[in-house]
Amino acid sequence: MKHYYSLLLTIASLCCVNLSYSRVLPHKAVASSPQHASKHIEIVTYEKADLCISYLYHVDKRTKRLVYKIYCDDGSDITDLGSYKRSSKSLRIYEIYNASADSYLYVIYDVSTDKGYLTRTSSMEATLLKSSINLSEPSLSVKMRGTNRVVKIKLKRVF
Repeated sequence: MKHYYSLLLTIASLCCVNLSYSRVLPHKAVASSPQHASKHIEIVTYEKADLCISYLYHVDKRTKRLVYKIYCDDGSDITDLGSYKRSSKSLRIYEIYNASADSYLYVIYDVSTDKGYLTRTSSMEATLLKSSINLSEPSLSVKMRGTNRVVKIKLKRVF
C-alpha cells in the first residue's frame, strides 16, 4: 500500500512538472443558430519550452474533430479573421499561415449550416477578398498584391 501512494505521488508530481512548462491558449467561435448552438470552431495552441503546436478543431456535442494542425515554432499561426455576413449566411474565416512555406490556407466556417471549407495553399503575395466567397460553387478569390490580378481558388469541404 505504501508503494501505491508513492507511485501516485510520483505520477502527480510528473504531471505537475509537465503542466508547469506548457501553456494552452484556447479560442472559440460558437455557432449562433439554435440548431447548431453546441457546435463551434476552436483554436488551441500548446506551447512548451521547445515545442509549439496550434490545432484548429470542429467541436460538437460528442466529438472534437481535428481540422488542421501546424507547428508554430517557426512563426506559423492560426488566426481568426472574424465573422462575415453575406445575405442569409453567417461565416467565420480563419487564416493558417505556414512560415516554412511562406503560404496561407483559409478555412471558411458556415455557422448557419455548420459546414467547413478549406482552400489550397495561397501565395503570401495575395489578399483574401471576403466578398468573393461563394459556397454554392464553392470558391473564393484572392487579389495579388501590387497588381489588380484576381485569382479564383476552389474550396474543399472538410466537415
